Amino acid sequence: MRSRMTGSSGFEAIAWLILMIVALAWEFGIGILASEESAVKAAEVQGFSEVRVTDKAIVLLSWRGCGSGDVARFSVSAKNAQGKDVNFYVCTGFFKGSTIRTT
Repeated sequence: MRSRMTGSSGFEAIAWLILMIVALAWEFGIGILASEESAVKAAEVQGFSEVRVTDKAIVLLSWRGCGSGDVARFSVSAKNAQGKDVNFYVCTGFFKGSTIRTT
């Protein structure tokens, strides 16, 4: 015997697929729009010089030390006010600004 798919179950599968694509695009894609310039500016405002962004993360940020409103985490190297080389993270979100986190 052959089973027939009803129209509603095919529609439900497509709806779930679209929902998953949107959720993944939001989770992984929105951080791509975050600019390194926001991390550099946040560090410079706090007195760091020779600021260099060395890495950018956009996945699982809350497991990497950033908050739930953050869309990107930048790894940063810079010189502090005493002239020493330091490394830290800058977590940034679109509606909350940037937060410096030490490693």
